[in-house]
Amino acid sequence: MTAELAEDEARKAQIEEALQKLGAESATQVGDALSKIYRAGIRTKTLQCDIVPTTLLFREMGDYDLPIVATYSRLYGLLESSLLMLSPEKDAFELVSMLQDQEYTRESMYMARSALKEIHNIISSIILNILANMLNITLVPTAYLFVVDTLGLILDFKFAGDDKSIEYTLMIGLEIGEGDHQTLIYFFMVLDKETLDVILDAFTETPDGEEGEETA
Repeated sequence: MTAELAEDEARKAQIEEALQKLGAESATQVGDALSKIYRAGIRTKTLQCDIVPTTLLFREMGDYDLPIVATYSRLYGLLESSLLMLSPEKDAFELVSMLQDQEYTRESMYMARSALKEIHNIISSIILNILANMLNITLVPTAYLFVVDTLGLILDFKFAGDDKSIEYTLMIGLEIGEGDHQTLIYFFMVLDKETLDVILDAFTETPDGEEGEETA
């Protein structure tokens, strides 16, 4: 193995380790927060934490016409990005019902929107705080916009849009529930080249601030 190839493999391993840490800490802190704020016994598991090509989001998520409930916001400053907390509509109903111990149906979902927006805000804030600590920068999102639409329209127009520089997305999938009752929720953060470089450079820095050592 050449030195250059060995260095690439070591960098990939560092990025994978950082993503695993981000996913694990997100699940732990989200579960703790929801249990304290809403009801005890809530468990959260990371299903996926990865940086994926934006064009593959549909392959990861499934049906283009899947009904989706989401909250959208923007990051500005040292790190600019679009953020999306997203739940399949059925899972959104079940998540709010489970946390608030109150049944919601499609007809009464408008009553649950403020509650779901609060839940999404809590989860997104936790993930952003973990990521900010890993990057050693401050991440402050704008106010969250509530969105109800199909997966295709949300990802195509309200999220990445026509910006061709958005090649990658940080995707964290969480399973939230209690007992046999589980719901799905996703965190998306779009990454243009500059934002992606900031994240990957931070993930591959050693504790003293130097990038990983070259392998002879």
